[in-house]
Amino acid sequence: MFADAHAHLRGDLVAVLQRAKKNKVELILAAGTDLQSSINAVNVSKRYELVYACVGIHPWNADKLNQNIQNKLLALTSEEKVIAISEIGLDFMGRMDLSTRIRSEPLPKKLQIKTFQSQVMLAKEVNLPIILHCNAAHQEVLEILKKEKASEFGGAVHGFNGNIMFAKEYIKLGFYISIGRRAITSPDNVSIQEISKRIPLENLLIETDSNDPANVKDIADKIADLKGISIEEVGLTTTSNLRSLLRI
Repeated sequence: MFADAHAHLRGDLVAVLQRAKKNKVELILAAGTDLQSSINAVNVSKRYELVYACVGIHPWNADKLNQNIQNKLLALTSEEKVIAISEIGLDFMGRMDLSTRIRSEPLPKKLQIKTFQSQVMLAKEVNLPIILHCNAAHQEVLEILKKEKASEFGGAVHGFNGNIMFAKEYIKLGFYISIGRRAITSPDNVSIQEISKRIPLENLLIETDSNDPANVKDIADKIADLKGISIEEVGLTTTSNLRSLLRI
């Protein structure tokens, strides 16, 4: 009934996925952030039926992309369960240390944009949707998406953190707005809660951005409360949305 549109799977996957299944999670999209994590996502997808893989270079790693890496990512897209290019985009706020939540200086904008454009072109070449990471760069991301006619292959904005205006612009391009657990369950994040309430359920995805997809249920529960509908409706619709995006 539930689907995690963005996860980073690692550690004891047997326990992680057993917990997910127990909480009625039927689909998990494992994202790559560099070549090795992309390979890992592919390998996990081969081992577990409910896991599908994405490959890509995170904007924090934009300086790691070269033609050799691009060729290897292209080769990975031929794997049966690779169904999106992710996690790609722009981050003008800088890399965050996940333990301290402190950010370092962002990589140069021109370098990030070059890497992002290369991966959008990869998505276009292999006709796969893209999953976007965007921090403080929605205008620039939207300009690139429009220029490259990304509406032809589609995508989603993972962990959406923009305003309602940007959300509507992405939706016009045929992109889904993916709501993260940290944002929607934080009592201080009124903006994301309001967006989750106002955006039609048919345009939403839900994600944990973590190693514990079972927690996607918490997001569905919060959105159900905000919209005054059942958690079952949120789960079924967002799962259908993700399947539609990924063509599975």
